[in-house]
Amino acid sequence: MPSSSFTGSLPLCVRSRVLVTHPVNPPMAVPVVELVPSPDTHADVIEATRCALRSVGMSPITLRREVPGFVVNRLQYALLGEAFRLVMDGVASPEDVDTAITDGLGARWAFMGPFQTIDLNAPEGVRDYCDRYATPLLEVMRTQDNTRDWTPEVRAELEAWARQRTPVERIGAACAWRDERLMRLAVERKNAPAFPPLAYSVEEYPLAPPDTSAVVGVLRAALSQLFERVTVEMAPCPDLTAAPWHLQRRGLGGRPVLVDAGGAWNVEHVAGHERTLNTVSVAAAVGRSRAWAIGPAAACRHVVGVNAELVVDDDTACTRAHSHSSKIDASAWKQEEYHSHALGPLANLLVCDGEPATQVLHVRCEKWKGGNPSNRSFVAVLREALADAVEKPIAAGGVVRIEGEGAKIRAHVMPDWCDTDLTTSEQVNDWLRFFEMDAPVTATSTFVTHDMGASLRPDHTHFFSEHGACGHYHYDTTPQAVVYDAYYGFAESVFRVERPADA
Repeated sequence: MPSSSFTGSLPLCVRSRVLVTHPVNPPMAVPVVELVPSPDTHADVIEATRCALRSVGMSPITLRREVPGFVVNRLQYALLGEAFRLVMDGVASPEDVDTAITDGLGARWAFMGPFQTIDLNAPEGVRDYCDRYATPLLEVMRTQDNTRDWTPEVRAELEAWARQRTPVERIGAACAWRDERLMRLAVERKNAPAFPPLAYSVEEYPLAPPDTSAVVGVLRAALSQLFERVTVEMAPCPDLTAAPWHLQRRGLGGRPVLVDAGGAWNVEHVAGHERTLNTVSVAAAVGRSRAWAIGPAAACRHVVGVNAELVVDDDTACTRAHSHSSKIDASAWKQEEYHSHALGPLANLLVCDGEPATQVLHVRCEKWKGGNPSNRSFVAVLREALADAVEKPIAAGGVVRIEGEGAKIRAHVMPDWCDTDLTTSEQVNDWLRFFEMDAPVTATSTFVTHDMGASLRPDHTHFFSEHGACGHYHYDTTPQAVVYDAYYGFAESVFRVERPADA
């Protein structure tokens, strides 16, 4: 039952906090849970519910709108309707219909859904499948469009078959057998190897743990010359699933590494445009399977429809990412939710277990002293201060909250690909679309102080927001209003993945 059917008389402040959660029996063995918000349900409530369910091992799916039967039952009813039809029309017996599922479709459905199934059933994937098979499949489907009553005769046939298989007094025992088999299957699914990751070229650059007291001292001295109020400390990481961050995992702890994948060469040259990455495969390639990846990237054109910026927030243990893309739409930018693990041809990511971290670098700076006439990037200031004062390489990734009353940000959003190579910075800047966007925003950010001969991007920051501001951060344009509040985790290694040959 959708929540809008019983909450209409409640005030909006209550309706906005109500949604239906619909598990599948038995929930201890079948992890899917349907989340069914009403049009009034607030996005924060939906996301908090998703996080709570994921934290106890469930697999939430979210309906975009209310429909009778939700998703699981509608799929089940469609199959059940055809099963009844096959028996009523004398096409197959009840036993053979069940066998078609248990020893056929069900074996595959235990680890892949219908869309992944068809994606693998044509040489070039789902588009190829549709081109090849849509016409004959739709001809069959049109014969299934008529809903048929379940006649007394077919009910009697099914009852006779079922009671021969399981007497009424044995139904309880059969349910226990079902649950035990499902629990075994759940354990097997959890322990089974994942789909083999894509084979990427990987170079690792191990890092020594930084002297955090020296890092704090260097940054405090440098930033105090530039900002009116400065806090630099090693401090516990806040809960990043909570406001104002709203990210997929709680912290920056647990085997953190920095990944520089692909690169700007791919964006600037036609030969690199179709190179794509995948967060699940990238995490596996650097030894961090089922980890959390955050950071700036290019979106996959096949997901968005055009080239676009991407703010990665991807729990690779889940089926859907919680990232945000920003694309050019007419004369402006457009922020959209992005649920795919697919990436475009570049990414700069912090990959970690997402555990609460007791000690991360916390930097808070308020208002530039004397303005910011050189249009300096806050992240570049951090990186440059450490690079100048610390001999050993330091790599870090994390989150930055950019806020302040009236604060604004200079940002760009990539348009669709240019059909010629961009070989100068002037050509790149002419191609990019620049905007001034309003704070507050939440940014994911990476920086590395030394290149180590790996053709690394020195720093990179993308942001998203609740009001639609989303893009590549350059600098703030309101030096007397801006407040930066940043939390960075230090990486144990830097991995250079899929370095372009010409980079």
